[in-house]
Amino acid sequence: DAHFSLLDFDKNMSLFGVFDGHGGAEVARLAVEQLPAMIKNQSFNVGDYENALKNAYLDFDAYLRSKTALNRMKILAQPNDSANAGVIDGNDEDDKDKDDINKMILNGVKNVLILQ
Repeated sequence: DAHFSLLDFDKNMSLFGVFDGHGGAEVARLAVEQLPAMIKNQSFNVGDYENALKNAYLDFDAYLRSKTALNRMKILAQPNDSANAGVIDGNDEDDKDKDDINKMILNGVKNVLILQ
């Protein structure tokens, strides 16, 4: 699993996300990295938050098929990559979460190899 907790996502707005990693832990971690920026799209800027979320989901789905995403997932799947713990919340005290995520990455390496 991976998650983000962005208290200051936008003016008077917070954003929280939890990703279960059924596509592999590296996919969940990639979602944490990419989705917040993808949500701040044209629909978001005009206050259409429902379509902003829908469009971000579709954009992320398309991004997963790109060579850039595949290369990033290979990096995220490396078990010793503690700089990419899959948790964005500004709190380095979440060592238990980071340890759990790193254990899941070991299991997710097979999924990246299948994608090749």
